Amino acid sequence: MAKKLPKVDALDIWYADWKANTMIPKALIHLSIFVSVTALNLTRITFPNVLAFGRLIAAIPNLDTLFAEDVTFKSPAYNRLAFHPQHSKLRMLCLDGPTIPEIVDFLIDPAEILRSVPKITIGWYQPVAVTDLKDRRVKEMLEASGDSLENISFWLDGLHAVETAAAFDHIAANVDQLSHNTNLKILRLGLHIRQTTPLDGTTPACTWLPDLLSRVASKKLTLIQLWFNRTDLHRGRQSAVWLPLFCPLDIADWATVRP
Repeated sequence: MAKKLPKVDALDIWYADWKANTMIPKALIHLSIFVSVTALNLTRITFPNVLAFGRLIAAIPNLDTLFAEDVTFKSPAYNRLAFHPQHSKLRMLCLDGPTIPEIVDFLIDPAEILRSVPKITIGWYQPVAVTDLKDRRVKEMLEASGDSLENISFWLDGLHAVETAAAFDHIAANVDQLSHNTNLKILRLGLHIRQTTPLDGTTPACTWLPDLLSRVASKKLTLIQLWFNRTDLHRGRQSAVWLPLFCPLDIADWATVRP
């Protein structure tokens, strides 16, 4: 099949239940023949365990892009010694869904993949609640990626569920490992705001952003982006209530970030 499809560069698997006992013998060996495949998209896939997931991504020799959304595992247990780390060519990783922690833990150890990935996106289709950042292993992910990380994007939700100041405290507290990412060039924060006024009725000073940026150790940072969901900002035509959260950054604020 690989010889008949020599230019196939992406493999998408959607809505599947991965059952090892029904797999064609040597299926992963056959998959490894597709040297042209560089992207793997897994959407709503159930694996028997994390090890089966790991063996699939390891079977694609030139994989450089991995997108995993709602990837679940029937059993959290697996033998770490049964997986032998290989040289990874992965350059872009996008994770969505509740099993981000299990995948992150695997990619750190035993797979040892995160330490070589320059671009990571968390919560693209399913924004992560700010109160869940700790459980999603964000700090561990940033620490493991170290100086390989050049581009990081977070899509965040749940800003309506807690007081404004507390919400941004969660953001700052769980991305403080940016001090490990000394080659970071791009930082993106996507903020999904489901109501037009802060829960506590106030608009606090924008102290969280300078505090967050002060944790960036990279001297190569060239782009900072704040993204918003347009439907959130236009709902009720009161989007201006939120703007002071991000706009009133004076020169003194920035001086503390970049001397």
